[in-house]
Amino acid sequence: MAKLAVVARPPKGGSGAPLYLRISHQNSTRYVSLGLTVEPKHWNARAGEVRKTFRDYNKINAFLQDRLSRAQGALVELQTSGEAFSPVELKEAVETAVRSEEKPPEEDYIRYAYGLADDYQRHGKLGTADNHRIVLRKLEAFLKKTQRRTTLPFEDLTPELLRRFQSFLATEYGNSQNTIAKNLKDIRASVYTAIREGKLDQGRNPFFHVKIKEERTRKQALTLEELRRLEALEFKWGRHGGRRPGALRSPLLKEVRDIFVFAVYAQGMRWADVALLDWKAIRTQPDGSVRLGYTMRKNKKFVEMLLPGPAVQLLEQYRHRKDTGESRIFPALDGESMETKDEVRKALGRKLALYNKSLKSLAKRAEIDTRVTFHIARHSFANIALELGFDVRDLNAALQHGTLRTTEIYIEDLKQSKLDEKMRRFG
Repeated sequence: MAKLAVVARPPKGGSGAPLYLRISHQNSTRYVSLGLTVEPKHWNARAGEVRKTFRDYNKINAFLQDRLSRAQGALVELQTSGEAFSPVELKEAVETAVRSEEKPPEEDYIRYAYGLADDYQRHGKLGTADNHRIVLRKLEAFLKKTQRRTTLPFEDLTPELLRRFQSFLATEYGNSQNTIAKNLKDIRASVYTAIREGKLDQGRNPFFHVKIKEERTRKQALTLEELRRLEALEFKWGRHGGRRPGALRSPLLKEVRDIFVFAVYAQGMRWADVALLDWKAIRTQPDGSVRLGYTMRKNKKFVEMLLPGPAVQLLEQYRHRKDTGESRIFPALDGESMETKDEVRKALGRKLALYNKSLKSLAKRAEIDTRVTFHIARHSFANIALELGFDVRDLNAALQHGTLRTTEIYIEDLKQSKLDEKMRRFG
């Protein structure tokens, strides 16, 4: 007896499982494509339909039921004809019945892109997932305000829509040109993924006709003299310091200053790396020198370096933490819940906002005009290294850049910033 069913076959390469009509007849199985794919988690194999977790599930299921009914009608016609029919003949009849001018419902880009964000999160790319969702919420706000909808079929993702979205980001969100570019790059990445997974034809790629413009920005960085002024700030007390008249009162400010200065001396260590830095990363050599070795969170590269004297002196100020069993060198994340990757990411974000605000106060006290944040610790190291005579290969090794050209661009930006400053004083 011939049997018909809607099934999802195993995904090929991408995350979507293609949907087919399965035709079973005379111990033979044939498949007719329905032109749709769904993520396996949204497919109910027993019922032969998509789950309610799938956006527009009712629309998709109505389409599937219609195609199954057409196929069953073709089967009944063959069965009542009084003549035997082969599996190939049955497949041809089913294909003729289900093919019509009516197209399958267009898949929604918004729903698809949110699915990609879920995939990023499952693979531990929590920051990428969050950034992707932020862009999608902006896109939904744009669609709701301009078109009174929050869905976007792939066929409606056009160059004209993207250009209007750019204007919306500038006027409604006040986004800078570079933020707008970053948002568009996020959408472009998901569009390229959709093309690879067969959701969108390459010929309909809207980014063939949309130019993403960015403004070149100058890297902010401290000079050696400015770093020295920051180091020279005095405090009435730190967490373990003594009173000194005429100095700053905040223990938090001292902590922030110490961690930032250490990050600069540690070859421009990134915020997350220095906040999580463990005592196990510190090794004292037989000659008394101190080395630091750790794996960068951003690119998983292992970095090893000799720590200069000021960095070693800062470590000694926090040695009591090791003596009392604390694994992290600095107290930046003390008291934070750190059980999961998501909790660690959120704790780092909260403390970074607080510490950058504190750095603003410290810079004002040290009479530094540069906008000081933990982000510029890396730039500041490179800038000071240039002052001290490092060449491009020295900096390339210290910054762990993949190519010399990346380091050269870094240096060009820093040199231009220095020239700009001198020109302001010219005449």
